[in-house]
Amino acid sequence: MFQDLIDENDLEWSENRLRVEILTLKRNENVEGLFRLYGVLAHVLARRGDYLKAQDALNDQEYLLVEHKWRGTDKEAWCLHDRALTFTELGRPGIAQGNLEKARELVPAEGGQELLSALDKAESILEKASS
Repeated sequence: MFQDLIDENDLEWSENRLRVEILTLKRNENVEGLFRLYGVLAHVLARRGDYLKAQDALNDQEYLLVEHKWRGTDKEAWCLHDRALTFTELGRPGIAQGNLEKARELVPAEGGQELLSALDKAESILEKASS
């Protein structure tokens, strides 16, 4: 989700594009889209070295998780996935691994293929970063 807004060769452009998309989602009151986008933004910001901004984006995502009572759902698993990617970029593989393990526990029995695929990809990114 939102991967078409990311240019791997120009993360500054990607950050700006994601921020414009956030404003659009806020105006349209698309809370679920906004929730997912904050995680993507956090990962891009961490890759750019903007660690405090990345943490702010994760905090915004966590706020929506709590505010809308999504704890224990697949949305919390997505939140943990995004945290894992961000903490991998921050050089904290232990925290990232813990987040991935918790996320796997929350994957729904049915309909969680996209999430499982994303978790597998995040684990491979973590393995590459750790080696």
